[in-house]
Amino acid sequence: MADRKPLERISDVSTDWIDEPDGTVTIETYQDAEQILEDNKRRYNAHGDSRTFGKINSDGFHKAASIPVTVWDQWVKEDPEIATNPKLLFKKLNDPEFRYFKTTPVRL
Repeated sequence: MADRKPLERISDVSTDWIDEPDGTVTIETYQDAEQILEDNKRRYNAHGDSRTFGKINSDGFHKAASIPVTVWDQWVKEDPEIATNPKLLFKKLNDPEFRYFKTTPVRL
């Protein structure tokens, strides 16, 4: 059986060091994203129709999505350009597979 040691706990993101039985080491990062997804669903449902951008925050912006840190890290590993190219990010967020990260029904 693997020996798991916590390395870091920041907010709802945790990283563990795992000594595997074969002598290798695995570093595992995980996150409980339930609260993020519930908040996204609440905002999405409270948005209104899909033709308007919704309520503007006090800073003059509206929130279009909230992506868990561990998911974002995976997306950046798969395609580093997503971090600097909004079109790639919008394409990902408009994909029905990732609809739970959006806080608005508007196509990005």
